[in-house]
Formats: sequence, C-alpha cells, structure tokens
Amino acid sequence: VDFPVGERLQFRLGKQQIAWGETDFFAANDLVHGFDYTWRSFLEPANEELRKANIIAKMNIDVPELDGGLEVFVRPGWDRKEDIGTELDIYGGRWSSQPYAGVDFRNIDPYNFENDEGDYRDVTGGIRWNGLYGDTNYSVSYLKTFYPSPILNASNNLALFGQPGVPSGAETKGTEQPRGPAGEIIYPMVDIFGFTASRYSEWADAVFSTEMAYIKDAPYQILQSPPTLISQAVAPGFDGYATKDVVALMLRMDKNIAATQDWLGTEKPMFFSVQLFDKWVQNYDEDDALLYSVGWGGKVKEHSVLATGIFDLSYNSGRIRPNLVVGADLSNGGGFAVPSVTFELSSKLRWKVEYDAFWGSDARDGNKCGFPNAAS
Repeated sequence: VDFPVGERLQFRLGKQQIAWGETDFFAANDLVHGFDYTWRSFLEPANEELRKANIIAKMNIDVPELDGGLEVFVRPGWDRKEDIGTELDIYGGRWSSQPYAGVDFRNIDPYNFENDEGDYRDVTGGIRWNGLYGDTNYSVSYLKTFYPSPILNASNNLALFGQPGVPSGAETKGTEQPRGPAGEIIYPMVDIFGFTASRYSEWADAVFSTEMAYIKDAPYQILQSPPTLISQAVAPGFDGYATKDVVALMLRMDKNIAATQDWLGTEKPMFFSVQLFDKWVQNYDEDDALLYSVGWGGKVKEHSVLATGIFDLSYNSGRIRPNLVVGADLSNGGGFAVPSVTFELSSKLRWKVEYDAFWGSDARDGNKCGFPNAAS
C-alpha cells in the first residue's frame, strides 16, 4: 500500500524490497535483505528476483530546501523464517560448492533462525539521507540488519566425534545448545554505517561511483590450531567464529563506448563498467586465522581486493544481448570469465547460453595448510 500524507511525506506498507548502495555485485550497503542463491549462486543479473522481500513499513520525506530526502524503514519481525538471510545451496543441489555436491549439511548443522545473536522475530530497520551536492549524488545511512552470509555456530558438544567441547578461542553464541551435532547455521545481527557518491565526468564521458560501509562486528569462521576433529573429518570452519569490524569499499566507472557501432555493428553504444572492491579487516591479526567460508581452508587477508569488468552489447532492438563479465582476485590470485548471449524470444520467454570459466592461483603449497582438507 502506497499513500501520501501532505506534499512531502510518502508511506509504503507491506512486503517489499529496499535496495541501497551503488552496485549489484559484492554489495557493501545493499544488505537490507538476504538473497536466495539456491536459484543461482553466481552473477544473476536480475537480482531483484533473488532478493528476499520482507514485511516493512517505509517512510520517505522530501526536503527540497536541502536538495535531498530522508528514508526511514522498520521491519517489525513478522516475516517467515526463510525470508531472513542469504540462502546458499548446502542441500547438495546443482549450485552446491564442489566437492560437496550431493551432501545435505542440514543433517549435522541445521538452520536456527531463533539464535540470540539473530532471531527472525527481532525488529530491524534503517535510515538514509539521499541528496545532491552540486552535480554529485550522495547518501549517508545507518542499517541494523542480519548479516547476510550464513555463519556456522559450532556445537560445544562434539562427543560424536570423540571430542567434547569447543576448544579455547572458539565461540558458541546463544544461551541454548546448538541444534545440530556439529552446530547450527545462524545470521547474527550487525550495524552498518554507509556512504555512497556518484558523479558524471565530462572529460571521461563516464559516471564515477563509490560506496563505503563500516560493518560493526562482522562474523568470520575461524580455524583452530590444532583444528577440531570435525574440521579435519568434514571441512575447515567447524571450529566456531569470531567477529571483526570491516570496512567494505567500492570504486566504479560506467561508460558507453560508441565506437562499437562501427567496429561491431551494435545498435547502440556498448555499456562498459569496471569495478574495484575491497574488504578491509580492522585490527587484523594473522593469528586470528579467519576463514572466508566454511569448507575452504584459505585464510582471510587484511585486504580482500577484487576487480571486475562488464561488457554489454545489444543487437536487433535489444532482443540479442552478448555479454562478458570478467573478474580477478587481486589478493589471493585466480579469477573468472563469463561470456554469454541472451535471446529474447518473446515478452515472456528468454533463452540464455552461458559459459562460466574459473581459474585459481598457479601454485598451492599444501604444507602451509593445517590439514589435507584445507589445501583446496
């Protein structure tokens, strides 16, 4: 339900989506909602179809005297459990990470949406000022929300694996025993302070954008030394988790390249976008042994820098759209390239042909890993 109150006040009540920030990939501030990546876990262009809508009361106040407006929203906690957090394919399906396809991890670490660190019934919300300073669009925001990435809250009773108790340094959150023999998957609450800006540059004939978010107490899985038996038997990351403040940064340039109309016969200029992302862990200590995710032994670095590029072409009045997305992990090595062509057969039917190519670093030293499973 949308309705105005006077000339400056606008309300929207009901199940809805709120998108903040300047980028669709590796978002820093677009964390109001979680995403359903069981549908597609990598580079889905229409992410509004993956974003989990929530029951929200939102208010917008126009302030023309300051060339801006205020947006305030409250999520009262009336959503279903499955509407919270980003959902990954841990069920062993087609988007399950290798080499764990075919394994349903909910048997040993089920979801718990009622953990003290993040209860789906908790009230969340945010406030954002969006304005214009000269020719620069900018915003400042505060958001209290569920950390979108699923976090494994390790069990403090691993007798099933011959080892009672979580070792020193690991964390078990909440007042109750985790629900699974190896733990439970939770979405802890975090506070996010955000800033964005974008501006058109005549000399470059391009739009430059930036985005920054300060994430208070972002959770990371940890790797004990020595690791627990379950981490050795199953995968790294079953040792608990720790929290760190994180600064997420993004720089981007968007440009239309008209030369492709002559070079490649496109009907309109090619859209080109290049982005640089960084997650900067505050008070970083290598001995903390933070992990990027459960199941992979790579340790988090102080800066995790990723560069991406997008090339988007159009033919036949937009019915044929070749696309190329490339990316490189500048901190850890490796990268990806995703060429694709989308054919729009009708207003309701599209056909897409795509190839996802990934590569890793040339050299891997298994001796530096805590145990064989971590070598991947």
